[in-house]
This record gives sequence, C-alpha cells and structure tokens, in this order.
Amino acid sequence: MQRLARIALEQENQKAVDLFNQFKEIKPFLARHLPPSTLQLFAEPVVKGENNEIVEWYSNLEGQPIRLTDKQQSAALLAEVQNKLASIRALVTDLQNKNQLPADKAKIIGDLLAAANSSKKEIYSVNNQPVIVGWGIGDPPAPPPPPVVESAVISSSIFSRHRWCCFLLPLLLLLLGLLAWWWFCLRTPQVPLAPFEPIPMEEPLTREKLLDFEPPQILPPKVEEPKAEEIPKEPEVVEEPKVEEPEKELKPVEEKKVEPEKLCTTKVKPEELPQMVMVFDNSPSMLSSLNESDAAMNEFWARWARNFTSIEENRHMLRSPNRLTVAKKAAASIINNVAPNVPIGFVTLSTCPSAHDHGFYGQSNRGALKSTISNIFPFLDRSTYNVLPNRQTGTPLYSGLQQAAAMVDGKNKEAFILLISDGENSCDKDQDVCALAAQIARQKPRLRINVVDIGGAKGANCVAHATKGKVFTANNQKQISSMINQAVKPMQTEEVCK
Repeated sequence: MQRLARIALEQENQKAVDLFNQFKEIKPFLARHLPPSTLQLFAEPVVKGENNEIVEWYSNLEGQPIRLTDKQQSAALLAEVQNKLASIRALVTDLQNKNQLPADKAKIIGDLLAAANSSKKEIYSVNNQPVIVGWGIGDPPAPPPPPVVESAVISSSIFSRHRWCCFLLPLLLLLLGLLAWWWFCLRTPQVPLAPFEPIPMEEPLTREKLLDFEPPQILPPKVEEPKAEEIPKEPEVVEEPKVEEPEKELKPVEEKKVEPEKLCTTKVKPEELPQMVMVFDNSPSMLSSLNESDAAMNEFWARWARNFTSIEENRHMLRSPNRLTVAKKAAASIINNVAPNVPIGFVTLSTCPSAHDHGFYGQSNRGALKSTISNIFPFLDRSTYNVLPNRQTGTPLYSGLQQAAAMVDGKNKEAFILLISDGENSCDKDQDVCALAAQIARQKPRLRINVVDIGGAKGANCVAHATKGKVFTANNQKQISSMINQAVKPMQTEEVCK
C-alpha cells in the first residue's frame, strides 16, 4: 500500500475517528457483495499520534498519485466517483428489500456515503482511478434551502399595511347576516288565494235504482281452432343391394428369428494400443472463481501475491464454482470414455521447480485415478488461502511436459498428452516451453499434445502447434467440460461387434 496524504485532525473532527473504525468493520461485509474496484474509491485512514491528531491515507492501487484541484477534475473522473457511490446505494436498497441488511450496518453505510461529500475531501487519481482522501473530515454537505413562497410574503405585507380591514370585515359580515334574516323571516309576501268552488256530489242510490240495475254480461273469449297443418311425408328409403365381398385368404404368420447377442470388442490390437498422459495444472490460479471477470481476478492475484488481501476477500474471490473444481469433474468424467485397456498417466503442476509424476493407472486402477484427481489441491491453507510454509507455488509447465513426454513412446507407437492449464510456465523464466515442444516433436513424431486453455491465457498454445495438436479455449463452466471432452476424443476407441 502507498501513502497518498497526511492530514491533521482538529478537535472538532474527532468524531471522524469513530467513522474510520466503523469503516474497518463494514468493509468485509461490502467486499462480499461489491467488486474490489468499488471499495478502492475510499482511501484507507490510519490514525496516528498520542491524541489522534494525525490521519494518514493509503491506497492499494499502484501508480503515481495525482491530487486534483477543482479545475483539474475531469467530468469522466467525477462521473466514475458518482457511479461507484450509486452502486453502493443500489446495494443497500437491494439488501433492504430482501431483509438482509441490519439497521446498524445500514446506518454505517449511510454515514460513509455522506462522508464522501464532506467539505475537506480531496480526490486523487491513481492509475486513472479516483480515490477519495479526507472523507469524513470537515462539515457534512449542507441541505438545500427550503423554497420561498412569494404569496405568503405578499399577503403578510398587505396585512401589515391594511390592518384596519381586519376590524371592518366582521362588521360587514354582521350587517349582511341581519339583512338576510329580515328578508327570509320577517318579510312574508301576501299571496292571493284562489276562489273556492264547491265539489259536485253524486245523487244517492235509491232502492228502485238498485232493483233496476242489470250487470253487464261477460262473454267467454272466442278460441279459434288451429288449422291443421300438413305433415310432410318422409321419403322412402331404398336399400341398396349388398355386394358380397370374396373371402380373403389367410396367410400364415411368419415367425421372427431371434438373433443372438452381439459380442463387441475394441478395434485396437494390444500391441498397437496408444499411450495417454494427463497433465493437470494444480497452481493457486486454478482456484479463480468463474463468477468473476478475468480483469478482476488478475487484479486480485496481483494484490494477493503482496499479502494485500483479507481472508474474507480471499474466500469471496475463490468461491465455487472455480476453475479447479470444474476441471476436476470434467477430467474424472472422461476417464470412463477412454478405452479400458489403455493405461493413463497422470502428472500435476503444483509447486516449483518441478512437476509431480503420479505414474500410470491401468484398467483396474481407474477408481484410484479418480480419487487422486478429486483430492488434489494447491499447497494453501484452506482457512486463509495463504501459501503453506516451505512451499513455492507456481506452474512448472516446462518440467511437466518433460516428464509427460518421457512416459510415452511417441516414435514407434501412437502417444497422446492432454494438458489442462490456465497459465504459462512461472517457475523459471529462462526455460523456453515452445523450444521444448519443437524438440519433442522432432524426437517423437507420433506424439500429439492437445491443450485445454482455461481462461484464454495462451501460455501453452505453441506446445499444441509444434506437435500438430489442437488448442481448446474455455472461459466458463460449460465450456471447460465441453472442451476437455473434445480434447480427449482421439483416445475414445471404436468398438467392433460380431
């Protein structure tokens, strides 16, 4: 880590020390959800002095730090700062919606985002990446002023100028109320009444009128008889004469012949069996998570080599699925596809300066070979992912090719080497892997080397070209399994059935 600045802490800024300690607590939590490049926006504060009067600011980024003034700050750099702060805000919103963010951590993150805009902050450019120095020191950003309502100011001025209106208005309202009460209640208009006309009465019924009354006759309604409708006659059905078909002759049923079971054997003769060796890269870089980009992993391994990473970041960047676990599963699955009577040699690239030769595994030892592949792991502490004592990790590719070529004939017999790796020779830079492959091709013209290049490093592609083999590039979990299966196809012998 390199120091960017050294700032004196005043008495009124002692509260920033608490925020610095909270930043150390919240950083591992944010590292599990955010890429390292986002957290590198905040410089690391280190408080020194007997009374915490000095704070030094550090960064993991390499390169010449440049302090930018307001005039020098480019729009692209400021936009990058806002984008990284926005990604942190988006993470907080997403975790709160999932109920995965405690209230205390949410408050610390909120204070950290507010501290990024404090009055004494400074922006540095390190390798074209923005770094905020002095965050948390000084006054927080002032809130925007409330909007001024002009109508309220105007009304108050009018009220101050014409206070006498307040006394006159109630008198006018009282006068209007009295007029309305007089108009609707006391003043009753005289409406002229219409002349009364007597209602004519009918004559009373006498006994004579009742005896002479004859009720009207009520006749039943006439019911018209419905007319008889003509029912159409159904057409006569004429039956067609049946034509008798001639009887079909019954053919005898042929009995199916039961064929005997086929006996299948391999096409290759025992004296012509090819030889195969699998060279497997077991260096720490094979632990790179397939959920991270190549750029993020390259940046992580550069800091990991200088012990600039934490245990939490190591576990996050090397989480499953990683290159090693996927390659081990694919390599173990293809063992059954190779002809049973073809012995398989196995070489691992784990530590410098030389590779490890595990020998050949015959047909009866295929289970032991699968167990060996399943148990291989770089020489690292699985709890911290640090290198174990007395170990020098690396990729001894030059030594591995030498040992694999020495295990096969390749001159009088067909031979095949499958190299699974994600890097180049990293043990001795003076060793030329391409020159070694050209020498092997001259000495053993019937030897072919197929390379499965995990991650596209192209460190061993010249080995395949020199021996007339093929290169299969794999960048994700599905491609790794597919490319390893394609690279081993020459060893899948054809069966002959009788």
